[in-house]
Amino acid sequence: VQPSNVWRYLGFRLDPKLTFKHHVAFFGERALTTVKAMLMLGNSCRGLSPMQKRTLYISCVLPLLTYGAQ
Repeated sequence: VQPSNVWRYLGFRLDPKLTFKHHVAFFGERALTTVKAMLMLGNSCRGLSPMQKRTLYISCVLPLLTYGAQ
């Protein structure tokens, strides 16, 4: 077993200097994956309406981006 430079505590990814760089990178990647998954929703001709996209963004992406940002 190899020691890791990043450890997880209560959902936060921390490095030895407590810079939160890994935490931001991890949740930024999850948010980007969620946005890409949103493209698959809707039918192939029209896709989602702007209101539906906004609702999905507020309910799915925004919580990922703001986790631990208080």
